[in-house]
Amino acid sequence: MSNEDLQAWIDAVDRLDAKSLPSRDEMRAVARDVGLDDGILERAADRAEELRVQGQRFLDSDLPAEAVGVLTQARTLEPWSLEILELLGRAHLALWRASGDAAARSAAEGVARTLIDAAADSPAGYAILKGLQQQRRSALLPAILGGAALLGVVLGAGALWASSRTTAVEAGPVVAPAPATVHVGDLDVRVVRGPLPDGMEVEVTAAAVTPTPGGEGWIVNVAAILRNGAPQVVSGAVATVKALDAEGRIVASSDLELVASHDPALYQGDRADEETYLRGTRQLGQPTAIELEIARLDAQAGTRSVGEPVPVEWKVEKPASVDVVVTRREGGECGDSLGAVHCGGVFVVENTGSVPIEILKVDVDFGGGKSGETYAIASRNRAVAPGEHTPFRVAKRIDAPAPPGPWRFVVTSLRTP
Repeated sequence: MSNEDLQAWIDAVDRLDAKSLPSRDEMRAVARDVGLDDGILERAADRAEELRVQGQRFLDSDLPAEAVGVLTQARTLEPWSLEILELLGRAHLALWRASGDAAARSAAEGVARTLIDAAADSPAGYAILKGLQQQRRSALLPAILGGAALLGVVLGAGALWASSRTTAVEAGPVVAPAPATVHVGDLDVRVVRGPLPDGMEVEVTAAAVTPTPGGEGWIVNVAAILRNGAPQVVSGAVATVKALDAEGRIVASSDLELVASHDPALYQGDRADEETYLRGTRQLGQPTAIELEIARLDAQAGTRSVGEPVPVEWKVEKPASVDVVVTRREGGECGDSLGAVHCGGVFVVENTGSVPIEILKVDVDFGGGKSGETYAIASRNRAVAPGEHTPFRVAKRIDAPAPPGPWRFVVTSLRTP
């Protein structure tokens, strides 16, 4: 997307009613009105997805202000996305809980109203309103416990929505270095395998340091890939990530869920990539190294035969160097539940071409004219290489009645390095 097209798109979106949730068709008409082709929606959505993932990681790492910033950008690019809007509302709520900022509270309420206007039974909208109605406990603490206790509450308030938490800590004892040290991005990186068996490997693919506004602090982004080459099924994997100063003292730490409970399990040959953020202050120390240690691994012996292939069609131009195979691992059906139809399943995409793939967005055709979009590949810091495969989940709610199937996948967006 050129800078001129991007600015024209942002200007067009800014003229819309921020309290409404436009449809994709409405935005397609807006694009045409300002002289942009229909493809701008897909290009904007691809960039918005990158920002959504980054915003989710900020939120999971108790950094609500940063989450609000990137999710606001994502909403500007993809204003029809309920998922982005819900996440933005949660970020505003977390920011209000952490800081008491009246503007954040007002923004969270506005998002909730928009969600409820779009869908009267919106669970996310009502959850945000309920959170706003609850008394912010930290407001009562200064007179009781003093400012130091209040700081502890503020640092932990974002954990309401977090699955992994960043903890700033006082400089502690020197941590013994792991045997292998490599330099990744801005930092030296050491990996401690912990309970990982032979055949499983962890690779840190990003370690970047960004100063916070004003220069009083810093944020470290760490991304890693877990490759399962062992005859085991991994249903959970958690690493502890520590930022170390030049003397080896811990200046911040965070949990990183490489395989979370809601993720598809990893079978032999699968890979999963995740990232986290650590935050600290210059007073605590400047990070010069990262230590990633596998703290927990939930795995059991088991293998699985390759599933049945699913038809893949290409709506975008497919270069000769690019090809994929999608197979069904489990599910792949639509069924009635609580008055709606839920379509779900776990699939595996294998890169059978000759170049890495960073983004592979697909439209899942459920049959009967019903479909839903998802990302088969959305690699954050290391593209899926030729010969690699990764599982992905399809989970869509659609209007009744249940479509007849069979499912097929239509590639609507592709990005290679």
